[in-house]
Amino acid sequence: MAPVNPESGQTSILKEVVDLQSSMYDKASTYTKIIIGLGYGGFFTAWSGSKEHLSPKILAGGAAFEAVLNFRVGGWHTLPAFFGRYFCAIG
Repeated sequence: MAPVNPESGQTSILKEVVDLQSSMYDKASTYTKIIIGLGYGGFFTAWSGSKEHLSPKILAGGAAFEAVLNFRVGGWHTLPAFFGRYFCAIG
Protein backbone atom coordinates (compact mmCIF):
# COMPACT_ATOMS: atom_id res chain seq x y z
CA MET A 1 0.00 0.00 0.00
CA ALA A 2 1.34 3.40 -0.94
CA PRO A 3 2.17 5.82 1.86
CA VAL A 4 -0.46 8.44 2.57
CA ASN A 5 0.56 12.00 1.81
CA PRO A 6 -1.01 14.21 4.52
CA GLU A 7 -0.96 17.24 2.23
CA SER A 8 -3.10 15.61 -0.42
CA GLY A 9 -6.20 15.50 1.76
CA GLN A 10 -6.35 11.70 1.80
CA THR A 11 -5.97 11.63 5.59
CA SER A 12 -9.06 13.75 6.12
CA ILE A 13 -11.08 11.56 3.74
CA LEU A 14 -9.87 8.45 5.52
CA LYS A 15 -10.85 9.96 8.87
CA GLU A 16 -14.32 10.79 7.53
CA VAL A 17 -14.77 7.21 6.29
CA VAL A 18 -13.68 5.79 9.65
CA ASP A 19 -16.07 8.15 11.49
CA LEU A 20 -18.94 7.19 9.17
CA GLN A 21 -18.32 3.46 9.63
CA SER A 22 -18.08 3.88 13.39
CA SER A 23 -21.35 5.80 13.47
CA MET A 24 -23.13 3.17 11.35
CA TYR A 25 -21.81 0.34 13.54
CA ASP A 26 -23.02 2.11 16.69
CA LYS A 27 -26.49 2.60 15.20
CA ALA A 28 -26.71 -1.05 14.12
CA SER A 29 -25.57 -2.22 17.55
CA THR A 30 -28.17 -0.06 19.28
CA TYR A 31 -30.90 -1.35 16.94
CA THR A 32 -29.91 -4.96 17.67
CA LYS A 33 -30.01 -4.39 21.43
CA ILE A 34 -33.48 -2.80 21.16
CA ILE A 35 -34.82 -5.73 19.12
CA ILE A 36 -33.35 -8.28 21.57
CA GLY A 37 -34.83 -6.38 24.53
CA LEU A 38 -38.25 -6.27 22.90
CA GLY A 39 -38.03 -9.99 22.20
CA TYR A 40 -37.29 -10.74 25.85
CA GLY A 41 -40.12 -8.48 26.93
CA GLY A 42 -42.54 -10.19 24.58
CA PHE A 43 -41.49 -13.64 25.72
CA PHE A 44 -41.91 -12.79 29.40
CA THR A 45 -45.24 -11.07 28.76
CA ALA A 46 -46.61 -14.09 26.91
CA TRP A 47 -45.17 -16.47 29.50
CA SER A 48 -46.55 -14.59 32.51
CA GLY A 49 -49.98 -14.31 30.91
CA SER A 50 -50.24 -18.00 30.08
CA LYS A 51 -48.27 -19.78 32.80
CA GLU A 52 -51.35 -20.73 34.85
CA HIS A 53 -52.63 -22.63 31.78
CA LEU A 54 -49.37 -24.51 31.10
CA SER A 55 -48.18 -27.80 32.50
CA PRO A 56 -45.10 -27.91 34.77
CA LYS A 57 -43.08 -29.63 31.99
CA ILE A 58 -43.80 -26.85 29.54
CA LEU A 59 -42.99 -24.21 32.18
CA ALA A 60 -39.67 -25.91 32.93
CA GLY A 61 -38.93 -26.16 29.21
CA GLY A 62 -39.75 -22.49 28.69
CA ALA A 63 -37.52 -21.50 31.60
CA ALA A 64 -34.67 -23.67 30.28
CA PHE A 65 -35.11 -22.25 26.78
CA GLU A 66 -35.02 -18.68 28.09
CA ALA A 67 -31.97 -19.40 30.26
CA VAL A 68 -30.04 -20.82 27.30
CA LEU A 69 -31.16 -17.97 25.05
CA ASN A 70 -30.20 -15.42 27.70
CA PHE A 71 -26.73 -16.93 28.03
CA ARG A 72 -26.15 -17.20 24.28
CA VAL A 73 -27.54 -13.82 23.21
CA GLY A 74 -27.68 -11.65 26.31
CA GLY A 75 -24.36 -12.88 27.65
CA TRP A 76 -22.69 -12.18 24.34
CA HIS A 77 -23.71 -8.52 24.64
CA THR A 78 -22.98 -8.07 28.35
CA LEU A 79 -19.67 -9.92 28.72
CA PRO A 80 -17.70 -7.36 26.69
CA ALA A 81 -18.88 -4.70 29.15
CA PHE A 82 -17.07 -6.60 31.91
CA PHE A 83 -13.98 -7.69 29.98
CA GLY A 84 -13.62 -4.75 27.62
CA ARG A 85 -12.15 -4.84 24.15
CA TYR A 86 -9.88 -7.79 24.93
CA PHE A 87 -12.92 -10.09 25.03
CA CYS A 88 -14.18 -8.73 21.71
CA ALA A 89 -10.80 -9.24 20.08
CA ILE A 90 -10.61 -12.93 20.97
CA GLY A 91 -14.32 -13.68 20.44
